[in-house]
Amino acid sequence: MKHTFNLQDKKARRTAIRLIVSHKGKVFRKNTGLIIDRALWDEKRKTLRAICKDDNVWERLKPINARLEQWEESAKTEDDVLAVMEYAIAGKGESPNFGGFRQMRTRPSFWEYFREWGERPSPVQRQRRLYPNIVSKLMGEREDWEDIDSAYYYRLCKRMDEYGCSLNYKGSIISKLKVVMNEGLRQKFHTNTDFREFRRMAEVPETISLTKDELDAIWNYETKSSMEAKARDLFIIGTYSASRWEDCSQFTLDNITGDGMLNYTQKKTGHAVIIPASPRLVACLERNGGRSPQFSQQKYNDAIKEVCRKIGMTGKVHYSRSVGSSRKQEVSERWQMVSSHTARRTGATMLYMSGVPIKQCMLITGHTTESNFLRYVRITKEENAAKLKDNPFFK
Repeated sequence: MKHTFNLQDKKARRTAIRLIVSHKGKVFRKNTGLIIDRALWDEKRKTLRAICKDDNVWERLKPINARLEQWEESAKTEDDVLAVMEYAIAGKGESPNFGGFRQMRTRPSFWEYFREWGERPSPVQRQRRLYPNIVSKLMGEREDWEDIDSAYYYRLCKRMDEYGCSLNYKGSIISKLKVVMNEGLRQKFHTNTDFREFRRMAEVPETISLTKDELDAIWNYETKSSMEAKARDLFIIGTYSASRWEDCSQFTLDNITGDGMLNYTQKKTGHAVIIPASPRLVACLERNGGRSPQFSQQKYNDAIKEVCRKIGMTGKVHYSRSVGSSRKQEVSERWQMVSSHTARRTGATMLYMSGVPIKQCMLITGHTTESNFLRYVRITKEENAAKLKDNPFFK
């Protein structure tokens, strides 16, 4: 058994250090959980101390290397090799668990399970597979199930603050960590229950919905730009279906039934939705060849912002947002705050303002609780007062 170390990603500015072990013609790789700036790593040098020029990383890498050198001659089988690698990186116990490693391998480590979870088929798999990488970048991969405790939670929160993560971004990471830990507990991979006390922080994001006049202006907007025309039509489709980007961008005339209903299944939730098909929605499908306009979400976001700027959505919006452990005051023009999700918010808000009962609104949007739906709706104090004006309580 012989070992060396290299970088997991030789193009990234900061990347993980991997342990590479060769044994009887086979190569074994394992992430050490250590992160280093690529500029402080020189694989051409002969000694490990010369290769690793980061003193803090070196102090943590040195005992791993020492444990490997102490036990590598004792590894006779593949299981022995894996036991030595596990022992060297984890640093637990007085010696590698040669006898019990075969049984131990039937239980995946926290990181093995976390990465498998990230690769599972899911309507939001593109975002889902990012979470293991995010946590790895912030914390490394040294910890196993029992190490994800309250101390780990506070270190993770501190690291997220140092990186300037928003409150909702931090909450999303904590939420996914709790999901994985809870699955592991149910499958008896561990007995650690500290994760249940992890608090998922959140704040209501500063977003907008469009007024009826602004929506009418988008509908009436004429342009020679094909990108702007497609963005205009897709925004109309998203608003009058109050649907997510991944759904409204895939509509075709086949989704319109003979009795004029829009019928589709939400990709994220699997819920079937049946609502009246607005004439504007149908018209947008027809003038795009019978289906929703096709282009990337990023290009759509850029184009719809330009459309909104040109129709005069230049009013100022003052708001604050969390940046790490502090808050930052910002000012934006309304058009700058429009994105693909604004269409869904606009549709949900207009449904609510038009008097559609909340339960019926939720059947359209797919929200499962009234509180979540009402956090989604964006109305001004003036709009709220106008809605209450005809309420019998004020008569």
